[in-house]
Amino acid sequence: MIIAHLSDFHICAYGARLTQLQDMPSRSTPVGRGWETVRREGDWRIQKRRASDSSFRIRDQLRLVDDNGIVHRVTKTLWGVGESRAIDELLGLVDVRRRNTPQELAENFPSEAELETRLQRDPENLNLRFCAVAHAMRRDRPDRIVITGDLTDDAEGFDLILRGFEPFFERGQISCVPGNHDVYGTPPLWVRKAHRKKEAEKRLLWATFASSVGLPAKGSHVRELGDGVLLVSFDSCHHAPLPGSASGMVHERDLHKVARELDGLGKQVRLACLHHHVVNPPLRHVGLSPIQAGMRLRNAKRVFAMLKELRFQLVMNGHRHVGYRYHPANSPLFLSAPSSTIGCRSGEKPYYWRVEIDGDSVGAVQEVPIPPRI
Repeated sequence: MIIAHLSDFHICAYGARLTQLQDMPSRSTPVGRGWETVRREGDWRIQKRRASDSSFRIRDQLRLVDDNGIVHRVTKTLWGVGESRAIDELLGLVDVRRRNTPQELAENFPSEAELETRLQRDPENLNLRFCAVAHAMRRDRPDRIVITGDLTDDAEGFDLILRGFEPFFERGQISCVPGNHDVYGTPPLWVRKAHRKKEAEKRLLWATFASSVGLPAKGSHVRELGDGVLLVSFDSCHHAPLPGSASGMVHERDLHKVARELDGLGKQVRLACLHHHVVNPPLRHVGLSPIQAGMRLRNAKRVFAMLKELRFQLVMNGHRHVGYRYHPANSPLFLSAPSSTIGCRSGEKPYYWRVEIDGDSVGAVQEVPIPPRI
């Protein structure tokens, strides 16, 4: 059995992540300084910040902001030289991004040739990069696909997931768990208030998506994949009562439920997946990436002990956009997937893990690049 481990697509409204603070005036910014709108294209704006407004800059800046207040691109000009051309390029990007919404791509899913052309015009677009992931899966044809969360950036774009992986959903070959971006409320500083989604709304959207493909709407569950292989999908998306926290926890009731379901079963290859990471790898493997505030699995020690006790062989996670494999002594193999669209924090381009289940054990584990190598 061949399993493809994917994670963190971050499909979003126009293909740009919610990584910028929303466009909002600051009380400390004097009138006439800061970002000033110089051009409008419908609800989109091109804004300018002059170098003279700061003693730290020598170049003027232009940025493109969409109707949600999300910044799509920032360019610089020296004392206004080339400003007209820069504005034209930003206006061109507006047209491209409007054509590559999840809804548009789901209705008219691009062929590989068409996708290559679109990516040449907008190589950073995460919706287009997801289409590349879907084509890679259709071409490689794994027996199972496991997706460890953050399918979307803000619970928008499930229709594109369904369209891109349609052949695999039809055959029941996909298992996925939610990520914090799929079900946690929209962080208040990322999107304008009118466009934010509350957690209850996002969980309902996730439940609708999951139910449509025959997966449980919530909670952890056990699934038989065939050939003596079991996959336990843990729901780790239960956040801390802190604003903006992306940490998680697997409820104790879910751990007991899984233990009961596995009790008395014969020998199988036991696999697990969840969004948050259970273990941190040795520092030398990932540089300075492993410690991230507000990102951890809060009951990781408890989950780790249970995974060992119930004889899991492989545990897959996403969340951190760091790809690594780590096998502590007498423990499962832990496999962390980078973002399948953004890539790895190490700088590595997008790839997925190809896991071979050989008889009653986990066999070869390989990194497989996702073309095109953007």
